[in-house]
Formats: sequence, C-alpha cells, structure tokens
Amino acid sequence: MDLFGDYIGMESNFQKYSTAQVDTQNTPYDYGSIMHYPRDAFSVNGQDTIRPFQAVAVLGNRQTLSAIDIQEVQLAYGCSATRPISPPT
Repeated sequence: MDLFGDYIGMESNFQKYSTAQVDTQNTPYDYGSIMHYPRDAFSVNGQDTIRPFQAVAVLGNRQTLSAIDIQEVQLAYGCSATRPISPPT
C-alpha cells in the first residue's frame, strides 16, 4: 500500500506494524476485507489517502465478510462453521 500522508487528517489511524506485531494467520493481504479502509479514508481534500500496489484492487466497499475474513476468524477461534450468515435486514 502507498500512503499519502499530506492528505490524511487522522494519521494515527495509519500506523504501520511489523510482521512480529501482527498475526495474519498465514493468510494473504486482504484488500477485500470488511475491515479495510476505503481509498479516501480520513482524506482532508477528497483525494486518495491509500492506494494498493495492485491498481485493480477494490478497497473498503464490502457489506459482508470476505472469504479471507472468514478464514481468519475460523483460524483464530478454532471453528470450521461454513454456513453463510445473511446480513441483518
């Protein structure tokens, strides 16, 4: 990810952590995570504050968990449930 600090209004939300500080459960980086900020998160001028190295990646536009989100929860909690859960209406 490229960060554009000049455009960020809340820099503390973009702290980098080392691989020793983060347990990714050996899963790949998840651009599609429901937890991912959109490209213009905390922008002071509407421009991108973050940009993925993969230009086609969509950020922050999910309404449901990604497959990797689900995999990480299953690994973290030792469960294997596969039944899809519908979002609340």
